[in-house]
Amino acid sequence: LLTQYLTLFQAHATLVQGFRPAALDAPLAVWHVSEADRAAAPWMRCTRSTVTEHMIAGEHYDLMYPPLVETLAGQLSAALDQLPRP
Repeated sequence: LLTQYLTLFQAHATLVQGFRPAALDAPLAVWHVSEADRAAAPWMRCTRSTVTEHMIAGEHYDLMYPPLVETLAGQLSAALDQLPRP
């Protein structure tokens, strides 16, 4: 199982190596799990609009499991509700 995870990780790393997406014309919402991870500057290159940062206490992979996944889902839903409707 560990070999499968490492193989998948290496495949993903190869795919994203050097990938630079075009800047969006849309606001971005970014979630961080610690102050050490908080850095809006890299995300500013990804949009011609605003970057809103959110903090959730925990570790990166904790976001995939309760209770943090519910916290993230609630914050994401609130962020989407604030967007203008077409």
